[in-house]
Amino acid sequence: MDLNSYYCYEEDILAPADGMIVKIYNHQKDSSIMKNNETDPLVKNLAGNYIIIKHEDNEYSFFGHLKPHSIVVKENEKVKRGQKIALCGNSGNTTEPHFHFQIQNKESFIFSSGIPICFENLQIAETVNHSQYDDRVLPEEKTHRDRCQYIHRGQTVSNN
Repeated sequence: MDLNSYYCYEEDILAPADGMIVKIYNHQKDSSIMKNNETDPLVKNLAGNYIIIKHEDNEYSFFGHLKPHSIVVKENEKVKRGQKIALCGNSGNTTEPHFHFQIQNKESFIFSSGIPICFENLQIAETVNHSQYDDRVLPEEKTHRDRCQYIHRGQTVSNN
């Protein structure tokens, strides 16, 4: 399948908050789209091309599966929220173009723990027929006193 037939392929990836670029990997080719939803067996780096941004002590954002040679920032460069940093790709251990985003407590992708991400101004709805393709039990909804919204699998999410 042609990577360009995916809506997200080559879409801009933006910095979620101000910070400092601490790690970049930008040399892995896009993975092949395999049959039966399998991953490319020739992948050497599971995260593919990636960027790590340090925001505060013990808070780093990680972006993986970026398009080869699309990263437009450099290590030790300061970035601002909303600044373009790369393009969505299909590098690494992936079955189709997308990007992996997480907040973690250390610089290392492998030796860190994820931190819940607080979003604001989202429209969140249950994904129709989600249980037909994913039978895992969904987490219970939690209410928050502030405007913080957390997302998880089984939801359809959009901006307000």
